[in-house]
Amino acid sequence: MPPEEGRERKRRSAERIPLKLRCLATRGVDYFEATIRNGCENGVYIECDCCMRPGERVRIHLLEEATEEFRYSEINESTGVIRWCKSLSPVSGRRWGAGIRLS
Repeated sequence: MPPEEGRERKRRSAERIPLKLRCLATRGVDYFEATIRNGCENGVYIECDCCMRPGERVRIHLLEEATEEFRYSEINESTGVIRWCKSLSPVSGRRWGAGIRLS
């Protein structure tokens, strides 16, 4: 995806760790199951069945214990902001991937 005009695209400085952790994510009063596919010290990538808007705040609750290699297990019960969201199934539009910056 090209950077927006007038803005430089920030390069990821933290190493992403591949994961497969089930979690519950909440936004307002809505909640949904998701899978964390990778993470780093300041963010995670999730896949779920709902579309989210950039700027929305979410709270993450792990449904299983994080692996030892994922040192940032304090992600449980943390909050973050949706940075981007895209359809993973262009035909059905039922599966979504989203980047979350943790706060």
